[in-house]
Amino acid sequence: MAHSSGGPVASRGESMDWPDYLRDQASNYRTLAQTADDSLLEQELLELAATCEEVANEIEDRLPAG
Repeated sequence: MAHSSGGPVASRGESMDWPDYLRDQASNYRTLAQTADDSLLEQELLELAATCEEVANEIEDRLPAG
């Protein structure tokens, strides 16, 4: 069955690299912001990018050292 949300999919036994996924999403949002014709939309996309980066950093901060 295909995964339709566009998010990361892990096979059984694999763990997702959520920080990398979130950083990729942040990059996508920044790219979209550059092409936005509406300044409010641009700001919203940049805020989403910042949120993705923040969550990625928080996830990494909570990972066990190793």
